[in-house]
Amino acid sequence: MRSGGGATLGGALGLIVTGVLASLLNAAPASGLMAAPFLAATLFFWAIHRPEAAPLWASFLFGALYDVLSGGILGVNALAFMGAQFIACRLVSGHALFWMRWVIFALYLALAILFAWALSSLAQFGAAPFGQAPKRWILGVLWYPVLEAPLRRLFGGEAIRRGGAQTRR
Repeated sequence: MRSGGGATLGGALGLIVTGVLASLLNAAPASGLMAAPFLAATLFFWAIHRPEAAPLWASFLFGALYDVLSGGILGVNALAFMGAQFIACRLVSGHALFWMRWVIFALYLALAILFAWALSSLAQFGAAPFGQAPKRWILGVLWYPVLEAPLRRLFGGEAIRRGGAQTRR
């Protein structure tokens, strides 16, 4: 049941569970370079497919959680994810074709990485090392379709709610 266009309980719980799991996966000490940016992909999925359950402040909170878990500069990923979501959500919606969402995710991830780099550079009063960012971007873009499919099956999305039997009354 939905109340006044707000998030459903299932959507809010889904966001919390998947967001925490993705944060833990990304911050795991053994993840290293081979860990795709699961948190970015998860937040993008929720922002595009279930926007009622993923306000901007949720991206900020999960980014801050990731900053704490990874030992990074507090607020860098929080602001980066929030900024990237703000821009990406204006470019695509859940009912767009898959390839469009995938391209916008690539842009979203690039923005999140660039925003995090710029904020880290500001915090360090000099250019921060770019490190493995290009490799993580490539890995994230390649992983996104693998992550979106089960998330859409479990939690639905705009395309499913608008066009499927779930919208019939």
